[in-house]
Amino acid sequence: MLCQRFPATQTNIQKTAELIRAGELVAFPTETVYGLGALGLDEAAISKVFAAKNRPAYNPLILHVHSAQKALELLDLESPELFWQLAQKYWPGPLTLVAPKAKHVPMLATGGLDKVAVRVPAHPVALELLRLIDAPVVAPSANASGRPSSTTADHVLLTLGDKISAVLDAGPCEYGLESTVIDISQNPPVVLRPGALNLDPIGRDTSGKIQGSPGRLDKHYAPLIPEIKLASLEELERAPPGTAFLVHTPRYFESRVYEILPNNPKGYAKGLFAALYRLEASKTQSLWIERLPEGKEWESIKDRILRALS
Repeated sequence: MLCQRFPATQTNIQKTAELIRAGELVAFPTETVYGLGALGLDEAAISKVFAAKNRPAYNPLILHVHSAQKALELLDLESPELFWQLAQKYWPGPLTLVAPKAKHVPMLATGGLDKVAVRVPAHPVALELLRLIDAPVVAPSANASGRPSSTTADHVLLTLGDKISAVLDAGPCEYGLESTVIDISQNPPVVLRPGALNLDPIGRDTSGKIQGSPGRLDKHYAPLIPEIKLASLEELERAPPGTAFLVHTPRYFESRVYEILPNNPKGYAKGLFAALYRLEASKTQSLWIERLPEGKEWESIKDRILRALS
């Protein structure tokens, strides 16, 4: 299968909506990362997502819809009060809510769990696509399982170019980091996966298990580089020849392959996965990543890097 690359025009959004409605796989942009879209209540289409990504069946997916009301219809909540508080404050946006699933949501989409993850993305292309489809769409990150998430159409083509029907290209994603996932069925609610949205007052799940959230596999977000490790700037100066660097401190490294990302969480997050793909393309055998600053605002980025190191 040859993946078609469509610029994100209205005509092409309509065309990709028709492909998804027909049961095909199409990658599309969100404000976080590119998602691999398929009909979210169709088990045959969902199965194609797992096969294309080589994704473990126990790793749950997120159902994307174009409105909070559509998301609520996928849940079985005794009281929707907290749902509406968060939805009105953060949607459309990079927040995923986890709660008991409605009966019509297939277990295949939830990794066999009785809870489902739902989101209303903020990207205008994604919202228009979902509006045209007018049905829930599963959309895990559009990359092979375990690899860095795709923040451009080029990344999608690199790992899924022979496995999906099309990619809707709207340029680089705004955040470059996946959505924050929060379980609202627990009291108090718990953040299962740190992400683009900082929900500081809410507790964290520190179990290390998947617990109903994607992106929690031990090995995840990893480029095809045999050795990846964290190092201080002093350690970088003593690195063996041929070692590539990923740093946030402006510095010139003579005779090195290296990437410098902004020394702030928003800029670093937006450029992280693209930098990892460029470093992978350099064919380096060893990548040393400069240790990140302390602070809760760096937590989501540290989570991604530690899983890449695993």
